[in-house]
Amino acid sequence: MKLSFQSKLLFSVLALLLIALISLSSLSYRLLNAEVTQAVQSEINNTLRNAETYALGWLDAKSDLISSLSDQLPRERFAAEELLTYVRQAGGFDLVYVGTSTGEMWQSQPAADLPADYDPRTRPWYQQARQEGKLVVTPPYADAGTGEMIISLANPLRNGDQGVIGSDISINSIVEELLSIESRWTSQLWMLDGNNQIIAHPDSQRIQQSITQFLPNFSVPRNQQVIEVNYNNDVWLMSSAYIEQADWTFLLLVKRSDAVEALQQLTWTLMALSAVILLVSILLLYFLVSYQTKPLKELALALEDVSQGEGDLTHRLKIESADEFGQMSLSFNRFVSQLQTTISDMIRLTNEVNQAAGRSADDVRLTMEQLNLQKGELTQLAAAAQEMSSATSEIAQNAEKNC
Repeated sequence: MKLSFQSKLLFSVLALLLIALISLSSLSYRLLNAEVTQAVQSEINNTLRNAETYALGWLDAKSDLISSLSDQLPRERFAAEELLTYVRQAGGFDLVYVGTSTGEMWQSQPAADLPADYDPRTRPWYQQARQEGKLVVTPPYADAGTGEMIISLANPLRNGDQGVIGSDISINSIVEELLSIESRWTSQLWMLDGNNQIIAHPDSQRIQQSITQFLPNFSVPRNQQVIEVNYNNDVWLMSSAYIEQADWTFLLLVKRSDAVEALQQLTWTLMALSAVILLVSILLLYFLVSYQTKPLKELALALEDVSQGEGDLTHRLKIESADEFGQMSLSFNRFVSQLQTTISDMIRLTNEVNQAAGRSADDVRLTMEQLNLQKGELTQLAAAAQEMSSATSEIAQNAEKNC
């Protein structure tokens, strides 16, 4: 298939445009991917910071109550239990209590139903607080009275006694308060203790399970790193925040398909925009190339007419610009003018030659006629001479006979 110059030029420009669009689209996609990834990471980390801030505020508020109470707790049981009840109501605790150094248990009202042989000195909250000598947040454990999983905030008494003041918070309360923060995407917020045991989870059946039971080879992301994990037959983006005071780790999982939906939409928009640009460019390039190559096509047609010997040598191309096409049209016009002059001169000379040849032919004809005439005369003279020779011979013979 033979392509015209216009088609070659159009295809060349379109090829360059297509390469430019592909390169620009690829660069734009990479930039968009980087921006969306950064935006997703920023959103995840912001949500985690909100959870961390909320948790710290929640923890500090409850810790401040317990610390203040450890300084001001009356040493008389009745007065102490009244204050414990007030703090329980003000702080939203399930139970506030004091374990004395003698093994007694003072409780806020209504009091928990404890076993008859209950000794607070054997409980984890008591031992941990006495061992560390400061406010502690215990890992989850089963409540001695209800069997429900709870955590305790415990602090050694600083009112002169050797006991420990503590407060209980149920895991369900933590789920309701700490995991209520929402994200713009489908997400889940988990809370782990220092042993990677789940303290709080949207699925209550996961509580007290090790995270490695459903996320094998799991390692907690550090430094606000966002990683991908497979959970519930889906891909999630995960990041973490660590609460040092309580040795808690918050894990935020965001469904990847939701997070990258914006990138997919932007990608389709970019592809559609590129297609529109390409289509508009094809139309514009077609008209521009047709307009710019119009003088060249007119020149080609004119040269074709001249080469076939059927062209009008009086026809001249219009010169509408001073560019290369204008110079070509001007040169063509000069060429045709010179060719017209040359052909006119040739026709004139041919006519003159033909006229001269005509005159020469007439002279030759006259000369030939004269020659033919003279030839006839010479023939007659030759015949006469022959007759004379015969007569002379006959006379000579007769004379010899007479002698």
